Amino acid sequence: MDAKNFLFGAFALLMVALASLTAVEYNQVGTLNSQLSSVESRSARTLTTTVTVVSTPRCPSLTACGTFTYTPRGDVAVESVEGQIVNSFVYFNVTVENVGYSVVEMANYVLNTTIGANSPVLHRVPNNEGLGVSSGVDLKHGQSYSLYDPTSGDGYWYEIAQPGLVDVTLSFPWTETPCVNAPCTSQTLGSNTTTISAQFTFP
Repeated sequence: MDAKNFLFGAFALLMVALASLTAVEYNQVGTLNSQLSSVESRSARTLTTTVTVVSTPRCPSLTACGTFTYTPRGDVAVESVEGQIVNSFVYFNVTVENVGYSVVEMANYVLNTTIGANSPVLHRVPNNEGLGVSSGVDLKHGQSYSLYDPTSGDGYWYEIAQPGLVDVTLSFPWTETPCVNAPCTSQTLGSNTTTISAQFTFP
């Protein structure tokens, strides 16, 4: 073999080696691109599934839900304070829960409401309804009850005079009897009164 043919053969082998090396590199690049795409896809899915939407339930129709504060006493917790609207009149409604292990006792008519005498929004007006039916309420651990004012036979209504904001004080007395169910962690017995300061916006 002369020198010319030898050089031609060597050049051909070098080109084949370069072509083979380039194919391997292209294959590695393609593999890397595929892995990156997979990571991006997983990241996108992770971001999508971690979004949380929190919704707040609306106040029921024909009801003014009050914002309120009170000082917890004994086993009684206040769950909600509402003003239920019937035509132009309002019934106040306080829902309480026994969160302790003593028995909480109260009468169904004990809710008392105080409104500023000069309130332009809400007026207390006479009502000539007949006598109401009174009863006692015993709440054990975890039980709830709703107190209303006025109740039948109270002799007055609360009437909406004009739309606006009104400050209201609500209170009710109650008693605790000795703990009857374990673990009996609450032993504060006797008579108590819960007082609530609330604000309502009436349409």
